[in-house]
Amino acid sequence: MTTESGVNGVTVSQQYDWGKTNPSIAIVEAVADLEGTEPAAIGVTLYDHIGVDALDGLLSNGRDVSVSFTLGEYHVRIDGDVLAVTGDESDRDVIK
Repeated sequence: MTTESGVNGVTVSQQYDWGKTNPSIAIVEAVADLEGTEPAAIGVTLYDHIGVDALDGLLSNGRDVSVSFTLGEYHVRIDGDVLAVTGDESDRDVIK
């Protein structure tokens, strides 16, 4: 996973094979990386913001899909096989 600081905050991004990794799991792990914590301890619940089963199903079928949404204070963007999650740098405990 790569981490970048920019004008809009801190972004973590990584390329995935959605047939092997559920997008919902990847998003939670990216948010945990931004928060400097374990996935079980993140401060937001994914299924309160998007249909997790629909998201996983949409992306696991191999189609080239772009999805973006707000997850609490984070902006989530999936373009094909790349996930990028951006959060406010001031909310990040540890920048790697």
